[in-house]
Amino acid sequence: MFLSFVNNISLLLALSICHSFILQRWKPNSYSYRVASGILFGLITIAGMLNPFVLTEGIIFDGRSFVASVAGLMGGSITAGLVILIGGLYRIWGVGGGGAFTGVCVLASSAGFGILYRYWKNNRPECFSPFYLYGFGVIVHINMLLWMLMLPSSIVWVVISSISLPVMIIFPTCTVVLGKMLQKQIFEITLYDALQQSEEKYRELVENANCIILRLDIDGNITFLNEYAQKFFGYTADEIIGKNIVGTLVPFYDRDGKNLQQMILDIGTSPELYEKNENENMKKDGSAVWIVWSNRGIRDENDRCTEILGIGTDITERRLSEKQIKKLLAEKELLLQEVHHRIKNNMN
Repeated sequence: MFLSFVNNISLLLALSICHSFILQRWKPNSYSYRVASGILFGLITIAGMLNPFVLTEGIIFDGRSFVASVAGLMGGSITAGLVILIGGLYRIWGVGGGGAFTGVCVLASSAGFGILYRYWKNNRPECFSPFYLYGFGVIVHINMLLWMLMLPSSIVWVVISSISLPVMIIFPTCTVVLGKMLQKQIFEITLYDALQQSEEKYRELVENANCIILRLDIDGNITFLNEYAQKFFGYTADEIIGKNIVGTLVPFYDRDGKNLQQMILDIGTSPELYEKNENENMKKDGSAVWIVWSNRGIRDENDRCTEILGIGTDITERRLSEKQIKKLLAEKELLLQEVHHRIKNNMN
């Protein structure tokens, strides 16, 4: 008897592998997932009935009770309904015997308990703890034993006394193992989808941002340039990614004589010293532009700076305006000095 139960438990591995393939194709809680998983769980119940523990002619025991309960728990009424349909039809016409009606009732009620537990567990994350799952498995299989009372009175107590101990020891444990395996798969695929969506939103935000966004390694090599920056500087990603920022987007020295190559190296080693800076930059066509940069260091798990994130705003017009104002002020100062000088000469 224990050997038959162990053989059925081996089906859990096959179920888990097939379930992971379903999750890769369809999202949890989607209609397609519920139908596909219902067919999978149904086929697994048939596989269990192909290698059951046979107590007497037509009275068999296998793992369909915990498979059906977990099917209801994971997929709800659609999944559970398909398990009942597929497993029930096979139990009646494929196996038959005097225990067919009881067997179908066990299958249906186990799936029903799974559905009830599914809705009860909402907003209760602790319900997937081994303790709660084990308790759920115990309830399902007490229900299973109670259905044995529907068997002919001549064999009821023989059946109950023969299968109670292994059922109550092994099947709740199987419920925990199967529930945890499938819950872990669903959690991992849900987390992966959430990360993918987050990355998509981040990528969309960065690419559509109306400002220059770039990343450099600590040597000044460009590792990322958003679409706005590519259009602004006149480069495609293939043309600029991997090249050093000095000599492409930044001249070696600006017009004020500042050593920009050294500044980039300093940012790579001490980004906190350059959280804000203004410097001359250049486009692909050689035209000069002025950009104000906000810089942040990207650090690894050892707190070492590995990349620099820079967000820039074009201030060329402002710089030109400031330069024009300075020029006008200088001209006014010269004119003022000239007028003062002439007045002074006239007075003399």
